[in-house]
Amino acid sequence: MAPIYSKTIKDELLSGYPYMPCTLEKAKALERQHNHKGDVQNISEMYWEEAYDTIVEEYCRGNNNQFNGEKI
Repeated sequence: MAPIYSKTIKDELLSGYPYMPCTLEKAKALERQHNHKGDVQNISEMYWEEAYDTIVEEYCRGNNNQFNGEKI
């Protein structure tokens, strides 16, 4: 359960970048965009995954594709 949560915490600890708040805000925005009810209390795993991928891509783009000294 919650695979993206685990990845987010691990990546945050390894990089020092605030993945969790960034991923959470992006996931909320995606949920609101696709679910007009705006139920951000039960964000779909699909939106968590999309948010995580987007945040990681943005972080890596800004850091020359480096993550904790390793290529992604």
